[in-house]
Amino acid sequence: MDFEQPSLLERVVENLTWYVLAPHVHGRFVRNLQLKGGEHVLELGCGGGMMTRFLSDTLTDGTVAGIDTSRYWADVARKRMSGRRNAQIICGDVRELPLEPGSQDVEIVHLVLHDIPSVERQSIIDALATALAGNGRLHIKEPTRESHGMSAEEIHDLCACAGLRELRREHSSSIFTGPLYYGVYCH
Repeated sequence: MDFEQPSLLERVVENLTWYVLAPHVHGRFVRNLQLKGGEHVLELGCGGGMMTRFLSDTLTDGTVAGIDTSRYWADVARKRMSGRRNAQIICGDVRELPLEPGSQDVEIVHLVLHDIPSVERQSIIDALATALAGNGRLHIKEPTRESHGMSAEEIHDLCACAGLRELRREHSSSIFTGPLYYGVYCH
């Protein structure tokens, strides 16, 4: 996928996902986070804002910051989040943003890390670990297929090098992505 200039097919698929699949996939993921409503949440790689929408709906007194490096997708997400006072969309690199250390209660990396060049992954996880609150949680869900994904061990090692420990690990599968790893990390 070209994240800056998606093809017509990619835009159609994303819109179908927004209206048809997102309530089931992203909505369920957000419900399973068991948020209380007052958290500060950072979503890395928010794309068109599918998960951001459900996070915003759940965070009655909290905030969500959706971050994406693609100007195209950040603009789509901004339009979709228009009028939501608790949602902010930022186009930028998480490593270069002025995030306060320990300011994020929950961080989400959902089907994004495997698309980032492997040489950049550690510094991104380091930036997330710095912004994560002392009692915060980093949730990572990634495909683990060898042809399009990354190994659970690599994710674990990246987080361990950033000073995070794994609280939970699950393996599942999706007809769209194949095998998946889901891990929850904390300081």
